[in-house]
This record gives sequence, structure tokens and C-alpha cells, in this order.
Amino acid sequence: MIYGFYNVKKIMNIVCERNLFANAISNVIKASSPKAVLPVLEGVLLRTNKNSVELCCFDLKIAIKRTISANVIEEGEIVLSASTLNNIASSVKS
Repeated sequence: MIYGFYNVKKIMNIVCERNLFANAISNVIKASSPKAVLPVLEGVLLRTNKNSVELCCFDLKIAIKRTISANVIEEGEIVLSASTLNNIASSVKS
């Protein structure tokens, strides 16, 4: 499954197993704050490395970080809405 996320500078492309991606998202969003005063606390940071994708979420008290293996075509990093990202990952067919 290929996920493409648009960043201001470029497109970040990764290929990974849908179940790994969906499970990582469902784990990290437990630390998100849906009605936070700071909008960044409602998001998930996606950061790519050569062979992995790191997902991180925090609410000023706790942080949850997961790293999954992936084929990274275009590297990048972006903060996306936790709820939107979870809906996308859940709706993509395997």
C-alpha cells in the first residue's frame, strides 16, 4: 500500500503494511488531545528515515512514539490531524 502525504516542500512517499501503519497510529493517538489549546497537540508527527517511519504524539504530559519498517521513496516529515489520519488508515483496504 502506498501512502502519499503532501508537505509544503515536497511529497513524502512510503510503502508499508497497512496493518502495521494502522496499529501504530491507533497506539500513538492515545496521547493526542482532541480539544487542545495548542493545535499541534491534536496531531501526529510523521517522520521518515531511510527504512522506517516514526510516528509521535504528545499532550504535554505523555508522549507515545512508534517506529515501523517501511520502504521510503521520498523522505520528509509532517504533522497531521490525529483523527483524520486514523480515519484514513482505517479506511484503506488491505
